[in-house]
Amino acid sequence: MTPFRRRLAVTSAIAVVASLLAFVPATTATSQSAPATPTADAGVHQPAIDALRGLQDVDVFAGTGCADGDGLCADEPLTRWEMAVWLVRVTMRSDPPSTMSRYRDVDSTEWWAPHAERLAVLGIDPGCGTRPLRFCADDAVDRAEAAGLLARAFNLPAAEAAGFADVPADAPGADDIDRLAAARVTAGCDTGPEGIYQ
Repeated sequence: MTPFRRRLAVTSAIAVVASLLAFVPATTATSQSAPATPTADAGVHQPAIDALRGLQDVDVFAGTGCADGDGLCADEPLTRWEMAVWLVRVTMRSDPPSTMSRYRDVDSTEWWAPHAERLAVLGIDPGCGTRPLRFCADDAVDRAEAAGLLARAFNLPAAEAAGFADVPADAPGADDIDRLAAARVTAGCDTGPEGIYQ
């Protein structure tokens, strides 16, 4: 009998938050994380949100999200600029200083622009297009893109194929998705052939 293969599919912002948490050292979180009331609908991902909110030295979500900055809106897509802010804050524990932007479509006076530039300098996020170089700040980040960003940000090692039915070996980002699966950052979205994503 052939074993069921997992499916990947597009994720919500909250799954990316949970992925980020997997690499935050436990010693940086406070023992009593403040409850995240605006994200009470986050389900199984609520502990990850609470832990990220409880980091001692940085507010990962400040200035991002929705509802005038008071909510995370777990079911809404995560934008590229929000992902840049979260990645920089989680990995560097601070906001980078202001600088010029290399991207044609990023106004360097935007408060989040230094975060996008920092990821470019580190080779984590190369942007969304060339000629001219673009960042596409308001585009949603899908699971494949998030996998690439996380794999590069945390220097995840190469891994064997994870076996996701909807990720062919030659698909863009397949190697990065395999790295995340091996690191147990993602387990996919479905375990059977009759799942809701078919």
